[in-house]
Amino acid sequence: YIREGEESIKAADLVDRIKIEEKVPLECEKIESLRILSPGVYELNLDAL
Repeated sequence: YIREGEESIKAADLVDRIKIEEKVPLECEKIESLRILSPGVYELNLDAL
């Protein structure tokens, strides 16, 4: 899953995902870059930013 040289990127992405899952309010459903995978679980589409 994690290739050599990508550890820091993947780790930072995981931390961001955890923060998003904990803190993003339902209003953020309106943000195009944010996708709700399931209740309380959000995915941030960085390509859309």
